[in-house]
Amino acid sequence: MLWIMAAQDLPGAAEIPHVWFDQIGPVALLPREWALTMLDIRFLSILRWTGIALAIAFAGGVSPAPLIGTLLALTATLAQCLGPKAFTGGFATHHENAAILTTLLLAACYPRPSACPHAANRTARGVMLMCALVIGIMYMEVGCHRLLRGGAAMFLGDTIVAWQVSHSLQYSETGFRLGLLAANHPVLAVASKAGFLLATIAELVAPLCVLMGTRRRIAWIGALIAMHVGSALMMNVHFWENLVLLLVFCSGLTQWGASAGSSRRAGITPATMSS
Repeated sequence: MLWIMAAQDLPGAAEIPHVWFDQIGPVALLPREWALTMLDIRFLSILRWTGIALAIAFAGGVSPAPLIGTLLALTATLAQCLGPKAFTGGFATHHENAAILTTLLLAACYPRPSACPHAANRTARGVMLMCALVIGIMYMEVGCHRLLRGGAAMFLGDTIVAWQVSHSLQYSETGFRLGLLAANHPVLAVASKAGFLLATIAELVAPLCVLMGTRRRIAWIGALIAMHVGSALMMNVHFWENLVLLLVFCSGLTQWGASAGSSRRAGITPATMSS
């Protein structure tokens, strides 16, 4: 959330011609005159720094955490609706939406200070599962959209090869050009198509995989990690935020770490557990 608020040049949106501005999300509910008044550099700067402060406060557990988390989610949503992306068709990647929704869930289900440890642990497990399902559903939506819009032709034709070539030729900070190889090496082109199909299948079954056992879930996460790494190398499309969301909410590592920490605090070791 801190990255979402800090990385994008939110005040820079004030310099873009307002005729290109698309009202999206909750901003679409406002009269256009009201929406345009928010494209002020001072308001956008305040919004950005407010979001940064709220992200740091929520991560630090500052009270009242539910209110701070809710305000953070709303501030980040408003930033998405007013930032530079609102001038390019309103495109927002699902990792941004997933981060906002999981923050809102964490805030809504934040345990009360008076809650007993057992109830707090049960709430924590439940909200982590809900966050994982949100992430899985968003992956599924991307896969369904691709399948419904493109059909079988998207996987049987040269769509992924064309994407790799076009993205490799575009400017990027990383500047990877590996996607150009797919146009000259048939074996690599076939491998790209197969990987594209497998990645789409992994997206379609994402909510189910979240509920599966550890081994199947780790295999699913491995497939998505391979997809994101391949997208970075072949197309300069980076979704490292998705990798963070997958590891935090879907891998079980945070739950394992919390359980291990609780066991150490309680004086429980493998030796005492075996006895």
